[in-house]
Amino acid sequence: NQQLLGTLQGHSGGVRPLAVFKHKGSTCLASGSEDTTIKIWDLENQCPMGTLQGHSMEVMSLMVFECKGSTCLASGSEDSTIKIWNVENQKLMWTLN
Repeated sequence: NQQLLGTLQGHSGGVRPLAVFKHKGSTCLASGSEDTTIKIWDLENQCPMGTLQGHSMEVMSLMVFECKGSTCLASGSEDSTIKIWNVENQKLMWTLN
């Protein structure tokens, strides 16, 4: 049975990569955009949890993984960098170029 469960709005550019993950018991979604940002969403409540800013060009890829006991997110961008974010405090941990 296919039905629309909701629409998440917040990016000002096209949305490309998506990553679904569990965080503190909730199902979350990370979305990357042409607007250079990454948004973290609570899918169960259909609300934004935060915006990660740091890329200067379009976000092309996302991957969620565990690191140092926290949920982390790797983002790749057209700006030729990979950024590693701590999802829990929404802080940039490293930039790889």
